[in-house]
Amino acid sequence: MKKSFLCAFIIIAFAASLFAQTNVFGSVHGHWTIAGSPYNVIGDINVPESDSLFIAPGVRVVFQGHYGLTINNNSKLRAIGTEEDSIIFTAQDTAISASGWNGISFLNSSDECALQYCRIEFSKSDHEGGAIRCQQAFLSILNCRLQKNSAYGYSGGAICCTSSDSIRISESVIEYNYAGFCGGGILINCYEDIVIRNCIIGHNDCRYNPSSYWVSTSGGGIDCGNNLTLVNCVITNGSLYSPGSNALGAGVSCAHHLTLINCNVSNNNARGTYGAGVYSPDLIAMNCIFYNNYQGDILSDIYSEGYGFVSFCNVNPSACSEEIELGFGNIYTDPHFKDTLANDFSLDSISLCIDAGISMFIHAGDTFSAPTTDIRGVPRPQRGGFDMGAYEFPDSSYIPPDTIEVLYTLYPGWNLIGAPVGGIAATYFATYSEIILPAFGYNVFSGSYYIADSLEYGFGYWLLALDTVEIATP
Repeated sequence: MKKSFLCAFIIIAFAASLFAQTNVFGSVHGHWTIAGSPYNVIGDINVPESDSLFIAPGVRVVFQGHYGLTINNNSKLRAIGTEEDSIIFTAQDTAISASGWNGISFLNSSDECALQYCRIEFSKSDHEGGAIRCQQAFLSILNCRLQKNSAYGYSGGAICCTSSDSIRISESVIEYNYAGFCGGGILINCYEDIVIRNCIIGHNDCRYNPSSYWVSTSGGGIDCGNNLTLVNCVITNGSLYSPGSNALGAGVSCAHHLTLINCNVSNNNARGTYGAGVYSPDLIAMNCIFYNNYQGDILSDIYSEGYGFVSFCNVNPSACSEEIELGFGNIYTDPHFKDTLANDFSLDSISLCIDAGISMFIHAGDTFSAPTTDIRGVPRPQRGGFDMGAYEFPDSSYIPPDTIEVLYTLYPGWNLIGAPVGGIAATYFATYSEIILPAFGYNVFSGSYYIADSLEYGFGYWLLALDTVEIATP
């Protein structure tokens, strides 16, 4: 009887916590926790000078109108989620016709600002940088997803970083963003060289207002004004359009030196003058796959008005401008991606890009080396040699981390866990007498909890334990 009463009390207390919410506007600082989530933004918010805002895993920040978050004058934002419980910045009204919200601006902010395991979506900014604007600041973006953001009439559909020392972007997905000038996904113009690693940058769109025929557009996926290195990146389905002027690089446009190592550049389309896949006056490419990039109806993988050197890549010689020098080890074939319709650009077992790369080469006195892991963290090489592209084809002896049994320790009360593999039936936990079902999931779109029938990979779930218990995934 006492145990039943305790369980009922805990369930009622948990249900009451589901309705917790906090309205915010004006100056904000301190710690935002899951207990106060969602944080409903009902006016523009800013972190005061030299102050800090820390956002905990699982917090949802919901903008109720066209408001923004500003971090300036040495103030700090650290939004650090986890793989199982990301932080979400979104709009209350996500309809296409809605006004969205006004993004996050880092203006002369602290160099300690960081976004990790965050999802930023449905921003429609009235300035540069649809989701993130970074000026005279350093920002670290790690394991984030920026999707469905826009900067209509401006640059950087997801990210715009200018007049800054540098920016770090790694292990992130930048997709389905739109800019009205340059950089459908990302625009960068910093003082230091930029390196972007292990990112998927896809389905971003950049098209200028047809009434402004004299303006060039560039970088459907990425537009960079300084030296740029891309490692283990997938640049795909970028779209670039300017009916009366130059359109430079639907995948990547770089105004200075561009280095591409183990990247996939495919299915980009530029309806304009130059280079659908890549545009740069000074380019080095190694272990990359260039495929199916079009300038209108013409294949156009790489364009340079200066000099480019391409070696150990899958590339169509006729899809390169005459300034491109084709070195040793290049091939041209269908790379046989597994499923491009499902955005799976890993290699099928019949791909000739497997083992066709190289560990390093020296060109013009500079050494270029392949990364020791691929975009997923799979060690390179797996077989006789390095593969071309962002994905290493795994050897039969390689065991992916998501197939290894994971052991959890649950403690009395509510526990937040993630599923290391997809499709674990919630009834599996009924075999443990210390656990009381049901399991609860959280719907980020409706802002409500639900009874979960199964635990899917990439999401967090709440389980109630009466006593300390160790559980293993099936």
